[in-house]
Amino acid sequence: MKKKYQVKTQFKEILEPEEILLDAQEKKKREKGKLEVKIQDKIFIFVFFIFSFLFLCLFLRTSFLVLAKGKEYQQKAIDNYLRKVYFEAPRGLIYSKDGELLVENIEDKNAKINSKEKEKRYYRNYLNNLYFSFILGYEREATEEELKTDPQYYEPGDWVGKDGVEKTYEKYLRGKKGILEKIVNAKGEVVSQKITRNPQIGDTLILNIDAKLQKKIYDAIQKKVPGKDAIAIALDPRNGAVLAMVSIPSNDNNVFSRKNLSAEYLQYLENQKRIYNINKAISARYPSGSIIKPLIAAAALEENVITPSTTIFDPGYIEIPNPYNPSKPTIKKDWKAHGTVDLKKAIAESCNTYFFTVGGGYKDIQGLGISRIKKYLDLFFIEDLLGIDLPGEAVGFVPTREWFEKEMQKSYQRNWSIADVYDVSIGQGFFMASPLHMAVALSSIANGGKIYQPQVVDKIKSPDGKVIKDIEPKVLSQGFISQKNIEEVKEGMRACVTSPSGSCRQLASLPVSSAGKTGTAESDKGDLTHSWFVAFAPYENPKIFILVLVPYGGEGSSVAEPIAKEVLEWYFKEYKK
Repeated sequence: MKKKYQVKTQFKEILEPEEILLDAQEKKKREKGKLEVKIQDKIFIFVFFIFSFLFLCLFLRTSFLVLAKGKEYQQKAIDNYLRKVYFEAPRGLIYSKDGELLVENIEDKNAKINSKEKEKRYYRNYLNNLYFSFILGYEREATEEELKTDPQYYEPGDWVGKDGVEKTYEKYLRGKKGILEKIVNAKGEVVSQKITRNPQIGDTLILNIDAKLQKKIYDAIQKKVPGKDAIAIALDPRNGAVLAMVSIPSNDNNVFSRKNLSAEYLQYLENQKRIYNINKAISARYPSGSIIKPLIAAAALEENVITPSTTIFDPGYIEIPNPYNPSKPTIKKDWKAHGTVDLKKAIAESCNTYFFTVGGGYKDIQGLGISRIKKYLDLFFIEDLLGIDLPGEAVGFVPTREWFEKEMQKSYQRNWSIADVYDVSIGQGFFMASPLHMAVALSSIANGGKIYQPQVVDKIKSPDGKVIKDIEPKVLSQGFISQKNIEEVKEGMRACVTSPSGSCRQLASLPVSSAGKTGTAESDKGDLTHSWFVAFAPYENPKIFILVLVPYGGEGSSVAEPIAKEVLEWYFKEYKK
């Protein structure tokens, strides 16, 4: 009898040897059966598309890297051995209307050009800079914000125009930078270097500014009112060209051409009023006083509030009824009793009572009212930007009842009243305007009713002398005052010169006919008044309009008018026009 073998598993089961053999054979049969199952075609198709898609993605990515990024990687490779250093070009030159060079470039002999230290190669020298400082401006190292305006051009350490036409026309004046290329080895050592592009000087500016007229106005002010702040603007009323613009104190712009100025030295210069003065001709605002009267007269004529022959009796004051105490009316005084006045006499003698009446109304004359006053002053652009090509322009302000009730009523503890309208009618009270805005508005009386955009630059030329931009006159507004009414107001300004009682009669001795208007505006310094004067000539065909303002200087006829007279007398002798 054979001995029977058994296998004992870890699970304590007893297996016979034949059972193990039978399991092995069964396993082989199952594996054999699997190999005999046919793979379906759609599986091959699916796998084919998967691999095709992956290949396409790889192909597109490779194409992108080659086509789109190739130049970038190529440039990075070049940058590993090629260094480019950009160095500044000399800025464009600036000439006056009469051909005087106003600024020059001086080469900095100590400048270095290398990849680690960037230095200016040129600096600006402003010729006669106290005369032209606000017109020209200056240049100084760019701020972080200024660098962002053109990151493709500017680098840290670059200098840019900071004021005047240097700032406004920066992109024309800056020129094209030079390029110095250096080839370096793996250690960063310079193997060779060469200039591949020479710097190209910037474009040339030709200004409308008459250099001789600018100097004459500046000198006349210094002679007549030495040590005082003063402002003057001369325009060509035919096209808006700025012939001169003076604001005293001016700046020493050449200070800013120096490097490494200490804070202490800058503070010293500021205390001496040699730097950081603003261009008050365009950035400051003042009550205009009586030079506003021609504008109010034009509006009153246009709205049929008055006719040229309307007369008003002026006893030297106007009474404003007091609703709380009728026996004690408020008195608004005139500077003198003018008697019976019409439009021309009112302008010629600067009669306040007449303009109180046409502005705010009195007795049987309704008056314009503040809404219509604001409407017309806005048409004259008093509250709107004129767009002069200099930075820092400020606009004027015409107060209204709504503004007063919202902003001022609590502080003043009173209501808006007719007295406030009277004040605006003579350029007082809360009314404010820049000298530039008053000059442009009043020059429209001289030219027949056109508001021109004031323009400092006339032409821009390339370095080889070709005109690349000829700036044409731009009319901002016209036709809102009829020619007939313009002429009536113009005749009133002429009577200011020709009438024996006119406040502009000092101009009667000029070699040409003229017209004008004086202004004396109350200020925030008690008895110190702002002295204004405007004039244009020749009367029949005006070629120059001039405005003079001496803040806190006194009366218009005694301070500002003599300055304007001296300038106009010189101007028409110099040019024999």
